[in-house]
Amino acid sequence: MRAVITAFVIIIFASCAKDEVVIKKKEFTDILIDLHLADAILDIKSFDFREDDGHWDYYTSIFKKHNTNKDEFRTSLEYYIGKPEQFDDIYDDVIIRLEKLKEEAAKESEKSQQKILEPDLIEE
Repeated sequence: MRAVITAFVIIIFASCAKDEVVIKKKEFTDILIDLHLADAILDIKSFDFREDDGHWDYYTSIFKKHNTNKDEFRTSLEYYIGKPEQFDDIYDDVIIRLEKLKEEAAKESEKSQQKILEPDLIEE
């Protein structure tokens, strides 16, 4: 449900871009994953492309990491939204990969907790 709401909010914020560069599906998926992770860190509900707040630095670094920019992302977003089956495939992959990351983080956290709770073995 959150993905649907996020997609709806993205549509609202997406502007008409003249540049017709469309980011490849896998790279676009990677960008969406990074954006969702940044949003989780920032604890915000949707992508906010206002350049006057602190969130913009996170988005800029994500776009730079993926050799793209806000306009190419928006153009690609509009492209994939216009192709619902592809957009669904992308978000299915995003959800699967985020769940996998969540599971891995939970396992690492559990390992860390076990190390903390294990008594130190003292040699006599």
